[in-house]
Amino acid sequence: MEFKVQDVIKNVIPGIVLIVSIIWIRIILPGYLDYYLKEYDLEKLENISIVIFLSVTFIAGYIIDAIASKTEFFLYENILSRPSHKLLLDTCSKKYKLRDRSDIISAIIIKHNQDLSTINNKPYNKEDTYKIFRCASKDLKRDEPMIAEYYSSYIFARNLSISIIISFLFCVLTILIKYESCDLYFAIGLFFVALITISRWREKSYYYSRQIFYMSR
Repeated sequence: MEFKVQDVIKNVIPGIVLIVSIIWIRIILPGYLDYYLKEYDLEKLENISIVIFLSVTFIAGYIIDAIASKTEFFLYENILSRPSHKLLLDTCSKKYKLRDRSDIISAIIIKHNQDLSTINNKPYNKEDTYKIFRCASKDLKRDEPMIAEYYSSYIFARNLSISIIISFLFCVLTILIKYESCDLYFAIGLFFVALITISRWREKSYYYSRQIFYMSR
């Protein structure tokens, strides 16, 4: 099995964010840090602790990646419009506008006429635009430098957002079970950080989808 740097980063960093948040909420804020250091003699096991910590964060990040993927699919199927849909219908912000949109769509439909034979009428619906995007990405390899850069950036932003959201929900749950003002302040901070990361996630998904269309011609 081959591990790429991007794969490690997209799992380890979101995992670290989640684990550190849990440690901060359940151990540091309540003042249990000194107790754990003495009880388990963690200072003498520093090297082992680092290995265990990185292993746990990678596993946590791997689970976050799976949750993020399922969450994103659910949102696009039931609530939100995919970036590719808005790009192809030109209903997105000018910041993400797809240049030569009509030419790109025509080129993809001609190139993949057999797969897109049912797409004839405009405006395209949600299913049509998803098919067009899938066909556009079919001929592109994800490990191509340009695609890999956009894809990794998008997936990292998505996983980081989910990690922050899970941390926020855990903090809120802690407050509901045992109210502590420090937890409340931390939850407020996580809430605003979550808003920022979600915005970044959405932004990166537009950039990735747009790059797929540009490189499909």
